[in-house]
Order: sequence, then structure tokens, then C-alpha cells
Amino acid sequence: MAMKVIIPKDQRYLGDPLLKRSAVKYNYTKEEVEEYRKCKRSVKYFTEKYFKIVHVDKGLITYKPRNYQRKLVRLIHKNRFAIIKQARQSGKCVHKNSLIRLRNKKTKEIIEITIGEFYNIMCGNFTVIDDDPIKDSNKLKSKKRNRKKLKK
Repeated sequence: MAMKVIIPKDQRYLGDPLLKRSAVKYNYTKEEVEEYRKCKRSVKYFTEKYFKIVHVDKGLITYKPRNYQRKLVRLIHKNRFAIIKQARQSGKCVHKNSLIRLRNKKTKEIIEITIGEFYNIMCGNFTVIDDDPIKDSNKLKSKKRNRKKLKK
């Protein structure tokens, strides 16, 4: 269970009982220090214990990340300067083999292909190395290095 510390009224940020103002001295208990250490040691522990989201039906709930989200958190945690180009609600949870339907506006023909095939058609030269973004980033880096060597 996450610890809730109620901050005294004169030390609160914008009146929020869970947020302290800056430059306020606070004496942490042994339990709070140990909890802080656990969070510092494990990003997984921290995210799965302290991240909250608002669920449509259940209200405020503890965040339970999906596998792709755990991989992204691991990637960001291990690579401080990671750049991830992803739009909001863009299907980050979809697999390359997920089927999609496309309709030709002129002929009205409907075809069913995988997202990977569609990306290949639209962008060309698309290869899926692995489903693990951490492994993927390392392999892509080595591919880029090899390309630079070939150009010289």
C-alpha cells in the first residue's frame, strides 16, 4: 500500500494536502526513506505502485502497464536520451501482424492485410527486427554504423 503523507496547511503547494511547497524542510521516517530507495532501485516498482490513471467506470485506479508500455519504460530508463516518435492514441498496442481492412475509394474493393505489410507498401524497406524495442534499438544502431562505413 502506498504511503500517503498529509502536508501541514502552511507548507502545502496550492493548498493540495499531498504536495509540499518548495524549500520546505521535511523529516522523512525510516519507512519513507526505505520506500524512496525501493522506488529509486526499480522503475517497475515505482510505476506499478505510484502511477494512477482515471478509469471511465472505476475512477482513480493504480496504473497497470501493458507489455509494450513496460518495454518503453525500460528503454527510456536505460537510454536517457531516447526519442520516441509516437502520437497519442496511434495504436502503439497493435502488433505488426494485426489485420486491417482497406477500401479503394474508386473501385470500392476491400482488402485485408497486416499492419506490417501496409507499412511496407507505404514506406518501403521496412523490416521488423524483433518485438523488443531495447534489442531493436541496439540492432538499428549497428545497422546505421554499417551504413556509414559503406558510404565512406
